[in-house]
Amino acid sequence: MSIDYREVLERVLDAIVFVDREAKIVYANPSVRFFGYSPEELVGEKHARLELQLPDKSGKLRWVDVVISTIEERGEPTLAVMEIREITEIKRILEEMEKTKETYKTIFEAFPDFIGIIDKEGRIISANRNFLMVSNLSEEEVKGKSVFSFIHPDDSEKALKLLKSALETDSIVRDKVKAIIGGKEFVLDVSGRFIAEKNFGIVVSKDVTENVKLEKEIREKEEFFEKNIRELSLRIHDSGKRW
Repeated sequence: MSIDYREVLERVLDAIVFVDREAKIVYANPSVRFFGYSPEELVGEKHARLELQLPDKSGKLRWVDVVISTIEERGEPTLAVMEIREITEIKRILEEMEKTKETYKTIFEAFPDFIGIIDKEGRIISANRNFLMVSNLSEEEVKGKSVFSFIHPDDSEKALKLLKSALETDSIVRDKVKAIIGGKEFVLDVSGRFIAEKNFGIVVSKDVTENVKLEKEIREKEEFFEKNIRELSLRIHDSGKRW
């Protein structure tokens, strides 16, 4: 069976262009019409440089994926083949994803609480700017450091149980944990979740040191007044008996 390769090329949906060693186009299939050109318009054109964006006939730039291969005859390259695939929509989606990534990165950096990304051993993969500022450490100094190195010795066991629970349940865990960051003691409201399919965990820690301190003061005052009221009630009761 004889195959007419030219007919095959004529029916391929992707644009295919042959160039010689001087980068001059010697063949273009009908699919180049997608860019607004006819094959006849392109043949004879010389392209010393290939771009990732090509203009169609209206002047609109389109993203293309260009694959170049050579055809050899007797061990010497005689033709270069360019396969051109239109990827404008794919490129647009990728750019949107990149913008979304930048948006989340901005939120990550600007978040007023501490945010960290850790591996399943509790080693820090990344930490936001607020944590770096308070800890007086650079991003490179923090990377690979264990989160437990920032936990107060009193709460090390509690923090370990919290991580273990996150790993086992694949759900959000939360508890208050004492920490030492940048030489200062904190009480942190820690919530986190380990994402198994991504093999990392996200930890958000809110500084509630002042809140805890205030709650303690209020509780101590309530206990003080309750104690005094009880004592006063007993005294009144005893004095009534004497009468």
